Amino acid sequence: MTPRPLYKWKSFWLGLFVACFLAWAWWDSYRVGSIAQVGWDSRMFMFANCEGEAFVTFKRYPGSQLEINGTREEAEVVSELRSEEWFMGVSLCRIRDALVFFSFVGLWGGWLFWRWKREAGMLRA
Repeated sequence: MTPRPLYKWKSFWLGLFVACFLAWAWWDSYRVGSIAQVGWDSRMFMFANCEGEAFVTFKRYPGSQLEINGTREEAEVVSELRSEEWFMGVSLCRIRDALVFFSFVGLWGGWLFWRWKREAGMLRA
């Protein structure tokens, strides 16, 4: 049995859309840095992306209101934030954009290959 062409699969187009978005975000992070912050009950969660790297922080923050901020600045401004005192004593997780992009492309490609083999009747469901 011949499987349907790849371009007729919804999972192909959805995955292509996500891969294009991840590639654009990786490229854009070298030009402009992005910051998203959420604060509530004296806690602050921050996600930032700049210079091909995404990082996440969580710390105690004075204030008891719900606060949501989003900013886009020059990449140099955002990268300076990583070295400031704001991040001292904070849980910080960093991940390279390339790792996110290639992990997604690898898993998506594996999914498409597995599904193609299954539709071709080479694998049992």
